[in-house]
Amino acid sequence: MMTQHAATSSDSDVRPSSPLRALGLCLGASTVSVVQVEYDPAKNDSRPHILNYGLHPHEGDPKQTLQNALESIDMSAIDRIAATGRRFREFVNLSSIPEPEAVEQAYQMVKMKSIDSPAIVSAGGETFMVYTLNKSGRISNVHTGNKSASGTGEFFLPQ
Repeated sequence: MMTQHAATSSDSDVRPSSPLRALGLCLGASTVSVVQVEYDPAKNDSRPHILNYGLHPHEGDPKQTLQNALESIDMSAIDRIAATGRRFREFVNLSSIPEPEAVEQAYQMVKMKSIDSPAIVSAGGETFMVYTLNKSGRISNVHTGNKSASGTGEFFLPQ
């Protein structure tokens, strides 16, 4: 069972005073991606740092692949969890927020103070999206295009 903390709108406005460890999960059409990051406000560099990551092809069994990937992680050391991937939401018991809101929050946490990005690209197995950002880092427009999940066997699932 995963320990979790559901982020609230007030959480995104307050940066922690001690190191914060987060786990990111992406349950994609063909892989389960896992990343562990740490944000330490005491360090001069205010960006999160990647501690560990892994890409795990699920080969038709995403639930078991996720369980296997999580076995090597000390969940008691994780303060926050973020998961993406609508397809497998039924077996990850986490609160959800819309992807645009998640993109805005993630951008605010990882952006360097000296650089403003005009856009963020989200490229998954089934969609390709470009989020155009305004000067404050909020999404002002979304451009999307569909692409196939060719070779993943996803078309068999609805049958």
